[in-house]
Amino acid sequence: MQRDDVELLVTRLQELVPAEEPFNGDDMLGSWTLVYSSGEVFRGDPVFAHIQALAGNPLWPNRVYRMAGAMPTARVGTVQQTIAAGGEEGRCKRCLVIRLEVFPWNYLQGTIETEARIVNDDIGDGLEVIVERSAVTESPLTRFWPGKNGPPAVPVARLSERFFDRLPRLALETLYLDSDFRVTRLPDDTLLIYVKDPAQT
Repeated sequence: MQRDDVELLVTRLQELVPAEEPFNGDDMLGSWTLVYSSGEVFRGDPVFAHIQALAGNPLWPNRVYRMAGAMPTARVGTVQQTIAAGGEEGRCKRCLVIRLEVFPWNYLQGTIETEARIVNDDIGDGLEVIVERSAVTESPLTRFWPGKNGPPAVPVARLSERFFDRLPRLALETLYLDSDFRVTRLPDDTLLIYVKDPAQT
């Protein structure tokens, strides 16, 4: 599917939504799977947008990520997103948790799990998030790490405040939302399409 086709689809979907009725925030809650990205799939992890915001220039983060993705054996698998309220997921009260399967080399895989705190009240029209931490889980290499839980999570928020003296607040705009389908636009204009997991619809 080409970007122009997706833009047309989004426009048609938006025409179906009455302008005076915002999207229902309750429809945002639950587990979603990424089915389309107008850019590289790794952009589904908000850590990338966080790095772009800290850099102030998207060019070098783009190059670094693309170099890693250009390895012949490297690929990204399923990208899942969970939006939870009331402390049901992770450590924060209202959370966005992303699980991104990565396969850097043959026979080696893992999951990058990123947790972001939702800071806006009305989540129907989009999410405003602060990335808190990111960790590698479910990797064969974690068994070589001392302890039972593998390597610790990277404290993204704490490091950003310490070394950059600021904490990016990322806006993930909702272009369309219903009980089982969602279109999101990232700060760099990437379009992401999610479907809600069948068990949650």
